[in-house]
Amino acid sequence: LATGVTIGLLCSSIGGVFMDTLGFVATLVLFFGAGFYFLTRKVLKGNDNKATQVQLLFSTIFMISCSMFSLVLFEVLDVLTQARWWAWKFNLVLVTAILIFVLPYSFFYLMLRNSDWA
Repeated sequence: LATGVTIGLLCSSIGGVFMDTLGFVATLVLFFGAGFYFLTRKVLKGNDNKATQVQLLFSTIFMISCSMFSLVLFEVLDVLTQARWWAWKFNLVLVTAILIFVLPYSFFYLMLRNSDWA
Protein backbone atom coordinates (compact mmCIF):
# COMPACT_ATOMS: atom_id res chain seq x y z
CA LEU A 1 0.00 0.00 0.00
CA ALA A 2 2.85 2.35 0.78
CA THR A 3 4.37 1.71 -2.63
CA GLY A 4 1.07 2.52 -4.33
CA VAL A 5 0.74 5.77 -2.40
CA THR A 6 4.36 6.62 -3.25
CA ILE A 7 3.67 6.06 -6.96
CA GLY A 8 0.63 8.32 -6.69
CA LEU A 9 2.64 11.01 -4.91
CA LEU A 10 5.42 10.83 -7.49
CA CYS A 11 3.09 11.07 -10.49
CA SER A 12 1.09 13.85 -8.86
CA SER A 13 4.20 15.88 -8.15
CA ILE A 14 5.08 15.80 -11.85
CA GLY A 15 1.59 17.11 -12.61
CA GLY A 16 -0.92 16.87 -15.40
CA VAL A 17 -3.93 14.72 -16.08
CA PHE A 18 -1.88 12.12 -17.95
CA MET A 19 0.54 11.64 -15.06
CA ASP A 20 -2.30 11.45 -12.54
CA THR A 21 -4.02 8.80 -14.64
CA LEU A 22 -0.75 6.95 -15.12
CA GLY A 23 -0.18 7.00 -11.35
CA PHE A 24 -3.66 5.61 -10.72
CA VAL A 25 -3.27 2.85 -13.31
CA ALA A 26 0.17 1.98 -11.91
CA THR A 27 -1.28 1.61 -8.42
CA LEU A 28 -4.05 -0.63 -9.80
CA VAL A 29 -1.49 -2.90 -11.48
CA LEU A 30 0.62 -2.97 -8.32
CA PHE A 31 -2.37 -3.85 -6.11
CA PHE A 32 -3.55 -6.56 -8.53
CA GLY A 33 -0.08 -8.12 -8.51
CA ALA A 34 0.07 -7.92 -4.72
CA GLY A 35 -3.33 -9.61 -4.41
CA PHE A 36 -2.33 -12.38 -6.80
CA TYR A 37 0.97 -12.91 -4.99
CA PHE A 38 -0.75 -12.94 -1.59
CA LEU A 39 -3.30 -15.51 -2.72
CA THR A 40 -0.91 -17.86 -4.52
CA ARG A 41 2.07 -17.65 -2.18
CA LYS A 42 0.54 -17.09 1.26
CA VAL A 43 -3.02 -18.43 1.24
CA LEU A 44 -2.66 -21.33 -1.21
CA LYS A 45 1.02 -22.05 -0.62
CA GLY A 46 0.72 -25.82 -0.27
CA ASN A 47 -2.31 -26.43 -2.47
CA ASP A 48 -2.31 -27.01 -6.18
CA ASN A 49 -5.15 -24.70 -7.14
CA LYS A 50 -5.77 -24.31 -10.84
CA ALA A 51 -8.99 -22.29 -10.54
CA THR A 52 -7.74 -19.22 -12.37
CA GLN A 53 -11.19 -17.62 -12.32
CA VAL A 54 -11.16 -17.60 -8.52
CA GLN A 55 -7.60 -16.26 -8.43
CA LEU A 56 -8.45 -13.44 -10.85
CA LEU A 57 -11.62 -12.53 -8.94
CA PHE A 58 -9.77 -12.44 -5.63
CA SER A 59 -6.99 -10.33 -7.11
CA THR A 60 -9.49 -7.92 -8.63
CA ILE A 61 -11.41 -7.50 -5.38
CA PHE A 62 -8.11 -7.03 -3.52
CA MET A 63 -7.07 -4.42 -6.11
CA ILE A 64 -10.31 -2.48 -5.76
CA SER A 65 -10.21 -2.56 -1.96
CA CYS A 66 -6.63 -1.32 -1.78
CA SER A 67 -7.35 1.27 -4.46
CA MET A 68 -10.30 2.67 -2.52
CA PHE A 69 -8.19 2.86 0.62
CA SER A 70 -5.42 4.63 -1.28
CA LEU A 71 -7.99 7.04 -2.75
CA VAL A 72 -9.02 7.95 0.79
CA LEU A 73 -5.36 8.64 1.56
CA PHE A 74 -5.05 10.65 -1.68
CA GLU A 75 -8.04 12.76 -0.58
CA VAL A 76 -6.38 13.52 2.74
CA LEU A 77 -2.97 14.23 1.18
CA ASP A 78 -4.52 16.16 -1.76
CA VAL A 79 -2.76 13.97 -4.32
CA LEU A 80 -3.93 13.16 -7.89
CA THR A 81 -6.19 16.18 -7.84
CA GLN A 82 -7.11 16.08 -11.54
CA ALA A 83 -7.82 12.37 -11.94
CA ARG A 84 -9.09 11.55 -8.45
CA TRP A 85 -12.80 12.11 -9.26
CA TRP A 86 -12.60 9.76 -12.25
CA ALA A 87 -10.73 7.22 -10.15
CA TRP A 88 -13.50 7.28 -7.51
CA LYS A 89 -16.12 6.87 -10.20
CA PHE A 90 -14.21 4.00 -11.83
CA ASN A 91 -13.74 2.19 -8.52
CA LEU A 92 -17.37 2.55 -7.44
CA VAL A 93 -18.75 1.38 -10.80
CA LEU A 94 -16.32 -1.54 -10.89
CA VAL A 95 -17.05 -2.70 -7.34
CA THR A 96 -20.80 -2.42 -7.94
CA ALA A 97 -20.61 -4.40 -11.18
CA ILE A 98 -18.49 -7.10 -9.59
CA LEU A 99 -20.67 -7.44 -6.48
CA ILE A 100 -23.99 -7.45 -8.33
CA PHE A 101 -23.18 -9.33 -11.54
CA VAL A 102 -19.81 -11.08 -11.62
CA LEU A 103 -19.55 -12.68 -8.17
CA PRO A 104 -23.05 -14.25 -8.11
CA TYR A 105 -22.65 -15.51 -11.69
CA SER A 106 -19.24 -17.04 -11.01
CA PHE A 107 -20.42 -18.53 -7.71
CA PHE A 108 -23.32 -20.35 -9.32
CA TYR A 109 -21.27 -21.26 -12.38
CA LEU A 110 -18.54 -22.87 -10.30
CA MET A 111 -21.06 -24.52 -7.98
CA LEU A 112 -23.02 -26.09 -10.84
CA ARG A 113 -19.89 -27.03 -12.78
CA ASN A 114 -18.45 -28.89 -9.80
CA SER A 115 -21.71 -30.60 -8.83
CA ASP A 116 -22.77 -34.05 -9.92
CA TRP A 117 -25.74 -32.75 -11.91
CA ALA A 118 -23.86 -32.04 -15.11
